Amino acid sequence: MIKKTCNCCYATFVNCKNKKFCSNNCYKNYRLKLSTFPVELTEEQQEIITGNLLGDGGITFPKNGNENCQFCISQSLEKTEYIDFLFKTYSPFSLKCRNVKTKKPSRVNGKISHDDKHWQGEYCYRCGIRTVCHPIFTKMRNQWYQSPKKGSPKIIPQDLRLTWRTVAFWACDDGSNAIKHSRCFTLHTECFTEEHVEFLINKLKNDLGVYGKLIRRSDSGKPIICFYGEEHDKFVVGIKPYISCECFKKKCIRKYLVKKRTVYKNLKNMWIAKITINQKTIWLGSFKNKNDAENVLKTAESMKKLGIKDENKYIDLRQKLRANNTTGVSGLFHQDNRWLPNINVNGTYIYLGSFKNRDDAIEALETANKLKSIGITDIEQYKTLRPSRKKKQFD
Repeated sequence: MIKKTCNCCYATFVNCKNKKFCSNNCYKNYRLKLSTFPVELTEEQQEIITGNLLGDGGITFPKNGNENCQFCISQSLEKTEYIDFLFKTYSPFSLKCRNVKTKKPSRVNGKISHDDKHWQGEYCYRCGIRTVCHPIFTKMRNQWYQSPKKGSPKIIPQDLRLTWRTVAFWACDDGSNAIKHSRCFTLHTECFTEEHVEFLINKLKNDLGVYGKLIRRSDSGKPIICFYGEEHDKFVVGIKPYISCECFKKKCIRKYLVKKRTVYKNLKNMWIAKITINQKTIWLGSFKNKNDAENVLKTAESMKKLGIKDENKYIDLRQKLRANNTTGVSGLFHQDNRWLPNINVNGTYIYLGSFKNRDDAIEALETANKLKSIGITDIEQYKTLRPSRKKKQFD
């Protein structure tokens, strides 16, 4: 006594005479349903299923002993939107979406491995679809697999025709876009032989005009296809119109947009403020309080919006009182019981002398700031603010 699944209603029944249907009504309904299916796939369905077969899709014989094959594909649960799209695309051949329990991939040396020898005994769920058993998929099975036996490896049909829609769904399944450090789009073709990968590279060149390179992985030595530089941009522009799912939008990015940290914390727990002017990064100071750093940065950004490009004016923002100031006055330092004022004029720090009295030092600093506001840049005029040294008289 063997339990089998009905080809029509998919109910489980006890099969004692190698039957494929649980009743005669199911047999009649199946024959009627099969007669209503199209004889061939549409052009769009043919292009998409070709991309899926180059990627994660496969054609298998069902467990219920049906003589025809069915197409199936599964993805992680985060890509449910993609599976729903495929379900609508393959209609009326597609059956209901389902969650599949599979062995959870393991991470070996920082890389994901699907090999059974690395399996750690954990399971995970994936979303997937499958189609009805139909002669169309049986014919495709004979074209895409080395032999009709279970476990036979995939091959590339010699009459393969590549379009941008086909390559887009191939990239959704087995593509990765690396743009952070260098522009490189990779098509993972580890399941194909090196001859088949070279055939695919020539097809991409002849049918679409993009030039890929065959690269062997450093860990396994298996071949992959990589697109660099201008070919990366050409490849991304070609597949972008056919990728509508949000989960794959990152595969259509041509340039990595770096968001520079204009306010950040350093190792000394100080907040650093910076701004870029004329393609040059200008340091605006270090602060104990984040709000102080952000306020200085806002001032610099408002100056930038006004079109101010003079770097010295941004450097002058450093003269504002910082969080680590211990004297209470910007530009005033205290060392060895002496007060040392200085000022920045056109990027040059000018020493204004050494004072015993704090008020005298502040007065000299205020006078220097008035000279600066007038626009005086002569260093010698600032040096006149230094206290005069009395020469010792000898008898």
